[in-house]
Amino acid sequence: MILPPKPLDDDERQKLCEDFAYAFSQKEITDRIEEALDHKAVLKHRSEYLYCRNWLRRDAEKLGTRPPPERDTGRYFVWPNRRA
Repeated sequence: MILPPKPLDDDERQKLCEDFAYAFSQKEITDRIEEALDHKAVLKHRSEYLYCRNWLRRDAEKLGTRPPPERDTGRYFVWPNRRA
């Protein structure tokens, strides 16, 4: 039996807006969240918040934007050139 995902509440929606303000406007974020929630793959995930966060993160990466240093999780780490 597949359980439905945990619904996105207002606090989580606000957190997404704060976290991705570096890449999108408030209206763009809400539009992209609605687009993500309308997608059929959201039913395969445990949490709508996590699904929307990943959706927005991928969209921001496609635009070539990076989070500010205080929000950078190290996901974009590039090894410095090392001499042998």
